[in-house]
Amino acid sequence: MLMMMDCTGSMQSWINEAGKKLVSIINEVQSKASLKNKIKVGYVGYRDFGDRGQDKGHMDIHPYSEDISTVSAKILSSKAFGGNDTCEDVHTALEEGLLLKNEAKTQLIYLCLDAPCHGKWYSSCMDDHEDKYGQGSLEDLMRRYSQQPGKNVYFTVIQINKKNTEQMCNMMRASFGDNFSVIDINSTDDFKNFVMDTMTKSLEDSRLRIEEEH
Repeated sequence: MLMMMDCTGSMQSWINEAGKKLVSIINEVQSKASLKNKIKVGYVGYRDFGDRGQDKGHMDIHPYSEDISTVSAKILSSKAFGGNDTCEDVHTALEEGLLLKNEAKTQLIYLCLDAPCHGKWYSSCMDDHEDKYGQGSLEDLMRRYSQQPGKNVYFTVIQINKKNTEQMCNMMRASFGDNFSVIDINSTDDFKNFVMDTMTKSLEDSRLRIEEEH
């Protein structure tokens, strides 16, 4: 599982919720799904150009690990700040996620955000870097996720502000194809249940696909 989170100024409550609930989410899903292998979790927290992260540019990053408590602590160490315009650097977060080493056949990707990526093609929001990424750049990233050889990849966007991100999510869906979903959440109280539900369904779907292949 990879958790990618917008860590700009409006997102602190969501960062806190993800960090506090991650261990129980993984433990409960692991038990419910009767998995033979332990779930590994990675984390990419992103901001925007001009902001400063803990690890790489404006990013907070933790590699995939079975030690969920360390990943949880990393998420909780992320502080929400920055993001002067509405759009954020989703592109770089997606690129960093692809760089994290994960050999699992089933990959669950979560992107939690309330603002769209840069690029005038993806939203009508205020964007100080609308020409930073070329047309089709986001779509290319989504295809790189979905077309990883030998892997069943499930991508879920946790959409906190549909008005800002719906256009972008529709374009992501069209490029990713099957196994792409969007969850509309208005309250952090719903975070754990929604994530657990999608994780359980995705893992079961992947299990059936792997059995069919053999």
